[in-house]
Amino acid sequence: MKRFLLVYDVDWWVLGKHAMVVQAHNPDLEIASIQSVYNRVAAQGAKKINDQYEVITSMCLGLAEYLLKVGIRVDSSLAVSYFYFTKNQPEYKEWLGDIKLNQPFIDKYLKRINKIGCINPKLASVLGNIVPDCKVKYLKQFVDTELFKPAVKKDSEKLVIGWVGDAKKKSKNYETLYKPVKAAFEDNSKVVFKEATLDSYVPVEKMPDYYHSIDLLLITGNNEGGPAPALEAYACGVPVISTNIGYVKEVAPPVAKHLVLDSADPAAYVKAITHFLDQKDELLEYGKEGSRHVLENYSIEKTVPEWNQFLFKM
Repeated sequence: MKRFLLVYDVDWWVLGKHAMVVQAHNPDLEIASIQSVYNRVAAQGAKKINDQYEVITSMCLGLAEYLLKVGIRVDSSLAVSYFYFTKNQPEYKEWLGDIKLNQPFIDKYLKRINKIGCINPKLASVLGNIVPDCKVKYLKQFVDTELFKPAVKKDSEKLVIGWVGDAKKKSKNYETLYKPVKAAFEDNSKVVFKEATLDSYVPVEKMPDYYHSIDLLLITGNNEGGPAPALEAYACGVPVISTNIGYVKEVAPPVAKHLVLDSADPAAYVKAITHFLDQKDELLEYGKEGSRHVLENYSIEKTVPEWNQFLFKM
C-alpha cells in the first residue's frame, strides 16, 4: 500500500509526464489521473480515499479545486501558473505586478491547502502574500537533461529564430509581440523564423531536434509558471530573449540575464536580435553557459528530491 497520492490531469500532457518522473524517485508514491480519482470516488466514496493516504497532492491548483469539490482533501499542491487565483491572467504582466485576485477561489479552495510548491520564485512570493498561513516554497522545475542536451551546430550565415507555444492564447502575445518582431525582419534574408505551435505540432521527443535547428528562442508572454521552452532551450544550448516572466531569469546563465526584458515592446526585441546578426559567436557562448547552468541546477537528479521532500513530508 502506497503512503502518498499525486493527482495529475492526463498521461500524455506535461503534468502527467512530470508526475511519472516524481514517482520514479519516490517508492511510497502512487500517481493517478483526475478521471481515475473521480471513478474511485463514485465507486468507494471520498472518505475511503482520504483515509488510505497520509498525503494527497495535486499537480496544479486547478486539480486541487477539482479534488476538493468531490470531497478529497488536498494536503499539498504544485502551483504552475497564475490562472486560477487571478481574474486578469491573460493581461497580467509579471514584471509590472498588475495582478487582480480571484478572491472567491482563494477563500474557497486555496486557503484549504497546507503546502504549495511554486515552480518560479515570483509565483511563490505572490502566493506567500495571498495565503500567509500556508507553507509556500519555490521548487526548481526540472528538465530531462538526457533528452534536452546540446548538439554540434552546422555553420550558417542565417540567424534562425524560434517561437514555441499556443499561438491562440492571448497571454502569449503571439499577435501583438511575436508577429511584429517577425515582420521587422521580413526583408532581411539573413534572418529565418521557425515556429513550433499547436498548428505545427512537434512531439516532446522531437523537441530537442527543433531546438538544435535554431540559434535563438523568443518568449513573448505576459506571465508564466515556467515557461518550459526556456529551460529546454537553454538545456540544448540555445539562448533566450524573453519578457521577464516565470523562471526565465532564474534559468538564464549570468552572462545572458540581460536578454530577459521588462518589456513587451517589439522594438526592444528587434534591438536585441539586431545585435546578434553579426555576433553569432556571442550567442554560442551564451548557449554553452546556459546548458552548463541548467545541467548544474535543473536536472532531474538536482531537483526532484526537493519536490518529494517538500510535497510529501508533512
